[in-house]
Amino acid sequence: LSAISFASKMSDIEVIRHKSKDTAEYKVDGELFFASSQGFVNSFDYADDIKNVNIDFSNVKVRDESAVDAIDKVVMRFHRNGIKTNLIGLSDSCLDMIDKMGVHDKPGGLDLN
Repeated sequence: LSAISFASKMSDIEVIRHKSKDTAEYKVDGELFFASSQGFVNSFDYADDIKNVNIDFSNVKVRDESAVDAIDKVVMRFHRNGIKTNLIGLSDSCLDMIDKMGVHDKPGGLDLN
């Protein structure tokens, strides 16, 4: 029961959007893991009329493989709409996880459905 309570409390992830002419900036705050990954993926406007997206992870802890999968989904959805995505502020440990488990940063990864 305490694990469920913990997951529920930690599953709130905040994504704040600021848009300029052709770029959207998203500031993410919270814990990204299995319980928050779907909310994270649903927090973005993939049909926005922009050319670039910057996602700032400076205040995020990427906890598990589902978090890496969520980041992959976001990057690939933007890519399918012709929007270049920049991931900013990832810690070294988060970058290691993405390097080991991520798809979007591998050759051909952005072309997967």
